[in-house]
Amino acid sequence: MSRPMKLTDVLIDEIKDLYSAETQLIKALPKMARAVSDAKLKAGIMAHWKQTKEHASRLEQAAAMLGAAASGRTCRAMKGLIEEGCEKIDLPEGSARDASLICAAQKVQHYEIAGYGSVRAFALQVGQHKIATLLEMTLDEEAETYHKLTEIAERIDPLAESVEACPIISQRFLTMQCDDIDLQLVGNSILVVSLNESSAIESDERAWTIDEIFQLLGRNPRHYLDVDSLSVK
Repeated sequence: MSRPMKLTDVLIDEIKDLYSAETQLIKALPKMARAVSDAKLKAGIMAHWKQTKEHASRLEQAAAMLGAAASGRTCRAMKGLIEEGCEKIDLPEGSARDASLICAAQKVQHYEIAGYGSVRAFALQVGQHKIATLLEMTLDEEAETYHKLTEIAERIDPLAESVEACPIISQRFLTMQCDDIDLQLVGNSILVVSLNESSAIESDERAWTIDEIFQLLGRNPRHYLDVDSLSVK
């Protein structure tokens, strides 16, 4: 007959779960950082990657204080969160993908904050104050990361689209003849449309429809950006 489970056993089990979660993140965060476009977000992810290594080290210390090893368990919840986040990496490049990756990262932060908060409380209840201090340090850093991600999410450009999905075009192009237009392809897919200085704005030519313009350009995008009104069509 097995002995009754004690709160210390729960503490050890949850430390192992968090350790598995952190070691999985150590492998996953660099992949996420490579996928984002926003420089501040990329730097933030890599800064948290360094923190995550320290978080894992603290859990090793905490487990050792309890006479246990931190390894030996797989956190299935974190595995699922990381798999979901990796799906976002395959989205078209741009701010929309960054927003999706922020959402995935926020889910991870919520999970870790919940886990560290409970484990810290358990450590205090069984009189493991040194372990509680270690866990509280990590809990504070996870909360700080959560708030930083929220700040970045609040400044994501709502007009930003993936480059392939949103060529740039000016409404003034609608009243110009083809010879009066400068077209320039930047990279593989950014289309810049501008007027020659000698073009007559008050052209007597009929207006071009959007469909005719894209047929002329050999493009059929789902959206385009009107640079005059700054709205996505």
